[in-house]
Amino acid sequence: MYCNKQDLITAFGQLEIERLAEQDSEIEKAIADAEAEINLYLANRYVLPISDVPPALNRIACDVAHYYLYITVDKESTVYLRYQQRIKQLNDIATGKISLLLSEKDGQVNRPEEQQVVFIETGKKVFGR
Repeated sequence: MYCNKQDLITAFGQLEIERLAEQDSEIEKAIADAEAEINLYLANRYVLPISDVPPALNRIACDVAHYYLYITVDKESTVYLRYQQRIKQLNDIATGKISLLLSEKDGQVNRPEEQQVVFIETGKKVFGR
């Protein structure tokens, strides 16, 4: 997991998290949903799951999970704007514009030569003129 309940409490306060989620299962679902969304962006660049979570990824996960705890979000709210900022960062990570600074020696970075490549070859002509 890229964040946990305590990370959310540290980031947003005990009262905020208790106000948004009455049960731990709601928090766990928001965290799982955030991790699933993050993995969609990271899958082509990093070996998943990332075991040694960098602080930047933890913060992204907290903001995304916090967003998922809300039932409705005003598009001008800080929660929504933070979520949009984190999605932009995930896009930048996915395209290589920014990095999580994970080490290749730790086996966390997908190197292009290790990615599967499909080659398509056309056959001979069946009909001629």
